[in-house]
Amino acid sequence: MKKKIKLVLGFYWLKYWKRSKKSVGRQLARRVKYMKFAWKAYKEGVVYFRIDRVAGEFTNALYEETPEMSFEEKLKYCNLGFHPHWKARVGVTMDNYKEFINYWEFYNRRAYNNQRYNLFDDKLLTYYALNKWANYIPIHYFYMHKGNLCPLDSTEKTNLTYKNVLELIKQKPLAAKKCHGGHGDGFHKLAFNEGCILIDDKTCNENDLKDLIESMDDYIITDFSYPSLALQRVIGEDSFAVMRVLTTYTKEEGASVDRMIIRIGTKVAGHTQAGYGILYANIDGEGCIRDTVYEYSGWHCEKMEKHPETGKTIEGFKLEGISELKQELTDIAGHLSVAPYLVWDIIPTEKSFSILEINSHGQLENFERFEILKKNKKLCQLLQLS
Repeated sequence: MKKKIKLVLGFYWLKYWKRSKKSVGRQLARRVKYMKFAWKAYKEGVVYFRIDRVAGEFTNALYEETPEMSFEEKLKYCNLGFHPHWKARVGVTMDNYKEFINYWEFYNRRAYNNQRYNLFDDKLLTYYALNKWANYIPIHYFYMHKGNLCPLDSTEKTNLTYKNVLELIKQKPLAAKKCHGGHGDGFHKLAFNEGCILIDDKTCNENDLKDLIESMDDYIITDFSYPSLALQRVIGEDSFAVMRVLTTYTKEEGASVDRMIIRIGTKVAGHTQAGYGILYANIDGEGCIRDTVYEYSGWHCEKMEKHPETGKTIEGFKLEGISELKQELTDIAGHLSVAPYLVWDIIPTEKSFSILEINSHGQLENFERFEILKKNKKLCQLLQLS
């Protein structure tokens, strides 16, 4: 029996060794460091399908530029279960780190607790799950499977080709998104302006559009959602504004909206909602933007009351319809109680709001910039934090 267990474990770690090349590159030192972090994650109780993510992030963090941090200091943070950039981004130090939820706790097997946390990590499943609330999601025209267009909300149902997408973008911009993944990876904005096809704001020809559409697999194509005109006047027409909302559910207390923040883009960020060139801000109970922080190269963070490109004041801007948003999200989260802890990406639009996606067991790092979440007893109960 022990021999069989050893064989299974040996196969298991061989799989991670092979994975390490994709996650951290070919260099032997990095792959060895990856394996050490993978073993550490396993010993700390990280759920098996998140071990690669944790080991990859920590290994890459050791070798990337981080402001005023040595290799040794970054290694200390990783061993405590924190990405080193939490020092600059969140304010984690060697004195206060116990106040924050680390990766070992967040990705722990007990935190997943056999709930259906993976149910909404697929944007196509989210589309079906939110069908009852279709007025709060963008129109989903197509699902892309190996270059083939499968109709969803499209009025055209047969003989679909890239030309159907071309005809749509002549009327309004569209968004093409991977069904799995996040941070803007694989995202494309498709538009048409003054007789020109635009892919990610760059002029392209029809063959470029054809090649892109036919290369897509496991994508959805939807309306491109814009922030309200009032917000656009402050942040610029081409900057994104995406709220991140945390909801929780317990059978004793029901569903609730626990936290709201917003990410605001710049030309530096483009359409990527993670990385440099993004403003992060808290949203208070009245729907006002507060405590805005601008994050730029090397994980440097600076408090900023005005948008760095428009010069317009962001601090204190009031988002309309927050009461309606809270009420509707509380209702929806109550219906999706099989996944009791959800993180939503939402655009505050002109008429209401538009739900872009739901993140099952979504990361909490950006919330922790503004509030220590270990004080949230309901969330700690769901994550089974000691």
